[in-house]
Amino acid sequence: MKRFARYYSPYVIICVLLLAFPARIYADESASSGLKIPRFVSVVFDEANMRVGPGTQFPVKWQYRRAGMPLEVISEYDQWREVRDRDGVHGWMHVRLLTGTRYGLVTTTEPGIPMRRDPEAEGYILAFLRQDVIVKLNQCLGDWCGVSTTSLEGWVQRSHLWGIYPDEMLD
Repeated sequence: MKRFARYYSPYVIICVLLLAFPARIYADESASSGLKIPRFVSVVFDEANMRVGPGTQFPVKWQYRRAGMPLEVISEYDQWREVRDRDGVHGWMHVRLLTGTRYGLVTTTEPGIPMRRDPEAEGYILAFLRQDVIVKLNQCLGDWCGVSTTSLEGWVQRSHLWGIYPDEMLD
């Protein structure tokens, strides 16, 4: 009985829990930015590491290789943000890797969605945007978002974008 107590003391159990769930323990701290949670942000660099916990001592869970990739901030701890991507992958990223500049990710099961000259369902089609194209969000009002790519500016229906909430207005 003494042997069992020595190996499974409350201290050992607490240490095991701390190692098993580090991100959740840090997430319970108060938000440090004072900004609304959840909210969308975007990746700044073409290579940015997502970690298992809020610190460089935690292993890399995922690496994003596209600047502008939209992510949703779901928690904060100090200079770290717990983020989630469109596929539900979540982890921690340092604030230097993120920006408040808004980008959206085209989501569609069609071969492409129309980018229109005006925010009208029958407006002139400038181009068709494929799944996973990243667009800069310039303005979102009602069912339409004004977006831009490296060479075009136009309007896309909000329902085809991940990176903006259904009722969120963006000026």
